[in-house]
Amino acid sequence: MTVQTFEELIRRHGDRIFHFAFRLAGNRPDAENMVQEAFVRAYRKLDRYDPGGRFDAWVMENLNNVCLDSVRRCEHKREEA
Repeated sequence: MTVQTFEELIRRHGDRIFHFAFRLAGNRPDAENMVQEAFVRAYRKLDRYDPGGRFDAWVMENLNNVCLDSVRRCEHKREEA
Protein backbone atom coordinates (compact mmCIF):
# COMPACT_ATOMS: atom_id res chain seq x y z
CA MET A 1 0.00 0.00 0.00
CA THR A 2 1.34 3.39 -0.93
CA VAL A 3 1.32 6.46 1.30
CA GLN A 4 -1.20 8.05 -1.08
CA THR A 5 -3.52 5.05 -0.75
CA PHE A 6 -3.22 5.17 3.04
CA GLU A 7 -4.02 8.90 3.02
CA GLU A 8 -7.07 8.26 0.83
CA LEU A 9 -8.31 5.61 3.25
CA ILE A 10 -7.88 8.08 6.13
CA ARG A 11 -9.94 10.67 4.24
CA ARG A 12 -12.60 8.09 3.44
CA HIS A 13 -12.95 6.59 6.93
CA GLY A 14 -11.56 9.28 9.26
CA ASP A 15 -14.87 10.88 10.23
CA ARG A 16 -16.48 7.58 11.20
CA ILE A 17 -13.42 6.56 13.18
CA PHE A 18 -13.33 9.95 14.91
CA HIS A 19 -17.00 9.67 15.92
CA PHE A 20 -16.31 6.26 17.43
CA ALA A 21 -13.33 7.69 19.32
CA PHE A 22 -15.44 10.61 20.53
CA ARG A 23 -17.99 8.19 21.98
CA LEU A 24 -15.19 6.37 23.77
CA ALA A 25 -13.35 9.46 25.02
CA GLY A 26 -16.26 11.80 25.67
CA ASN A 27 -14.36 14.88 24.49
CA ARG A 28 -12.82 16.19 21.30
CA PRO A 29 -9.14 16.61 22.33
CA ASP A 30 -8.83 13.08 23.70
CA ALA A 31 -10.69 11.66 20.71
CA GLU A 32 -8.36 13.49 18.30
CA ASN A 33 -5.30 12.17 20.12
CA MET A 34 -6.68 8.64 20.11
CA VAL A 35 -7.46 8.75 16.39
CA GLN A 36 -4.03 10.11 15.58
CA GLU A 37 -2.35 7.36 17.61
CA ALA A 38 -4.58 4.70 16.01
CA PHE A 39 -3.62 5.82 12.50
CA VAL A 40 0.08 5.98 13.45
CA ARG A 41 -0.11 2.43 14.79
CA ALA A 42 -1.97 1.30 11.68
CA TYR A 43 0.65 2.87 9.42
CA ARG A 44 3.45 1.16 11.33
CA LYS A 45 1.67 -2.19 10.91
CA LEU A 46 0.65 -1.84 7.27
CA ASP A 47 2.42 -5.07 6.45
CA ARG A 48 -0.14 -6.85 8.68
CA TYR A 49 -3.20 -5.34 6.99
CA ASP A 50 -5.22 -7.77 4.88
CA PRO A 51 -6.33 -5.80 1.79
CA GLY A 52 -9.34 -8.10 1.57
CA GLY A 53 -10.54 -6.90 4.97
CA ARG A 54 -12.25 -3.70 5.99
CA PHE A 55 -9.74 -0.90 6.60
CA ASP A 56 -12.05 0.98 8.97
CA ALA A 57 -12.59 -2.11 11.14
CA TRP A 58 -8.84 -2.70 11.26
CA VAL A 59 -8.14 0.90 12.33
CA MET A 60 -10.94 0.74 14.90
CA GLU A 61 -9.24 -2.32 16.37
CA ASN A 62 -6.11 -0.18 16.71
CA LEU A 63 -8.26 2.58 18.21
CA ASN A 64 -9.70 0.17 20.75
CA ASN A 65 -6.18 -0.84 21.75
CA VAL A 66 -5.18 2.82 22.11
CA CYS A 67 -8.16 3.35 24.41
CA LEU A 68 -7.33 0.28 26.49
CA ASP A 69 -3.70 1.38 26.80
CA SER A 70 -4.86 4.80 27.98
CA VAL A 71 -7.14 3.28 30.62
CA ARG A 72 -4.32 1.04 31.82
CA ARG A 73 -1.97 4.02 32.13
CA CYS A 74 -4.56 5.92 34.17
CA GLU A 75 -5.12 2.92 36.45
CA HIS A 76 -1.37 2.51 36.91
CA LYS A 77 -0.99 6.19 37.85
CA ARG A 78 -3.78 5.88 40.43
CA GLU A 79 -2.12 2.84 41.97
CA GLU A 80 1.15 4.75 42.32
CA ALA A 81 -0.55 7.68 44.07
